[in-house]
Formats: sequence, C-alpha cells, structure tokens
Amino acid sequence: MRFSFGYSTHIGRRPTQQDAFVVIESLFDGSPAASLYGVFDGHGTEGGKASSFVQRELPAVLRSRRDDFLADPVGAMKAVFREVNTRLAEDDSIDTYMSGTTAVVLVCLEDAGRVVVANVGDSRVLLARKEDDDWVAVQLTKIVVTRALGDAVAGRLGVLSEPEVVDIRVNPKQDRAFILGTDGLWDGLSPEQAVAVAAKYRDPTKASNALTKRALEGLDAKQIDDNVTNVVVYVNTQ
Repeated sequence: MRFSFGYSTHIGRRPTQQDAFVVIESLFDGSPAASLYGVFDGHGTEGGKASSFVQRELPAVLRSRRDDFLADPVGAMKAVFREVNTRLAEDDSIDTYMSGTTAVVLVCLEDAGRVVVANVGDSRVLLARKEDDDWVAVQLTKIVVTRALGDAVAGRLGVLSEPEVVDIRVNPKQDRAFILGTDGLWDGLSPEQAVAVAAKYRDPTKASNALTKRALEGLDAKQIDDNVTNVVVYVNTQ
C-alpha cells in the first residue's frame, strides 16, 4: 500500500501566519516504509513560534523513538508529545506562558497497511471512505480544546499535552483519503463538504488547493478571519 499527498496553506485575513505543517515521505529512512504528515495551529502572541517549534521537533523526537513506536504506537506517540511539550517549555526563546499550539499528526505504515493518528486541540483529521458510489466523512479525531502543547498557565488549569491516539488498519477497498486541517479549514467547510471536494480530484495537490480556496470562501461568508492549512493524503492501492 502506498500513499500520495498534497498540501497548501494560506494566511487568510489574519495579519500573521501561525499555522505550520510537516510532510516527511521517509520517516524512518525506509525501514520500515513510513511517512509522516501533520498540521499545527499556534495561538497566543508566540503561537507562530510554538507551531514552528513543534513542526521541527516532533519528527526528530519520533525518529529517536522508532523502536518504541513500532512496538507500541499508542504509548510511544503519547511519550513523543510529552517530550516535545517539555522541550517547548524549556526553550527560552519562546514565551509559552499563554501561547501554544494544536497538533494533529498522521503516521502511515505502508507495508503494514496501518495509520496512527495523534491529536491535541481543535485541528482535526478525517477519513474519506467510499460507500457505494459516494465518499463519506469518518471523523478520526475529537475536538479536544482542553489539550494543547505549550500554554503553561492553561496547564495549571487542566489543559493537557497528552494526545488522543488511534491505531487504524486501512481498508484498501473503501478508504480513499485522509484530510488533516487546522480549524480554519473546518470552520470554513463541514466534513461532508471537505470530502466532496477531495472526491473531485485524482491529484492530492489539486485537492488540497481546492480545499483551501473553498475554506477561505466559507470563512468570508461567516465573517471569520483565520489561517487555513491542510494536508491531503490519498490511499493508493495499486
């Protein structure tokens, strides 16, 4: 089983870009074949720094825990998020007292036909699944606003850095795509609308660009200002 991807991001009508994303085609240098995708949405005055930090550090920490991840993906992913959160808190160049970031990541284990999803915050990933002749949206993550990376003051009030993690076996007969997005995407489009857009394209980059365009239109209609970032991952069964 192989995966192809596309991504896009837009500042929207916000004065600054606080979203970040990551795409790594060979997470473990080919042994085993695995790819990593993620989106991060910063908040607070230092939110852009926080999302960029996690964009850089999370893949490095995950690679350092390769053996743990292959043995226990759920437990290892929780440990990865804890370590990244600790590193973020200890970085003196970023004031995380009232700033932090969401994070949703997707690890595709190609030979095993499995994906592992981890999430903190209101960025989300959904699965587009084919049923009869239609693509339908299957939510893989919950909106967990009581979870984030950073946010030291909120941590004292119960906001946790531990992610919700799910380990899923991909059904090649039905599963068509994964859509990861920051809340700007989901505020502009419903899950059903997002899946309908993705179903129109065979090229994931074109699908991603179309999602961003449609989401920005949806945000304008609702008079919401936000950054929009998404990554589209197609399941290739051939």
